[in-house]
Amino acid sequence: MKLYTYCQNCNRSITTQTSLPDRIKLAQKYGKEIKLKCPHCRTEAMYHIDSIKAVKNKTQERIMLVLFLTIAAIVSVFAMDFLIHYPWPVIGAGILLIFQSPILLYFIIQRIKNKRINNFNFYFVEVKE
Repeated sequence: MKLYTYCQNCNRSITTQTSLPDRIKLAQKYGKEIKLKCPHCRTEAMYHIDSIKAVKNKTQERIMLVLFLTIAAIVSVFAMDFLIHYPWPVIGAGILLIFQSPILLYFIIQRIKNKRINNFNFYFVEVKE
């Protein structure tokens, strides 16, 4: 998951990575404020946990998509080879469906990641009045 906030000096985006599931865990690990350095103006400042938002890591998402599509294509070639040698339609369709499970797994992982991002952005450390 990629976290971002805006620099207090130049107002550009600052990003960082985390594997922590929510702001509560982030606050337990780093405290209520995190020291971040802007890559643009090189200033360091303290940022409150609640000012940090989570977004998808698009690079990681694209790599996963290519990987899972490649695995699904390779497995489908082997499934088609099996179907040519053993032409039982019901068994062949079942095998082809099983071999397409990497794509289904990709969408399940993406749904879990989206849920984590939504949970991170929904819950705050301090109650806003």
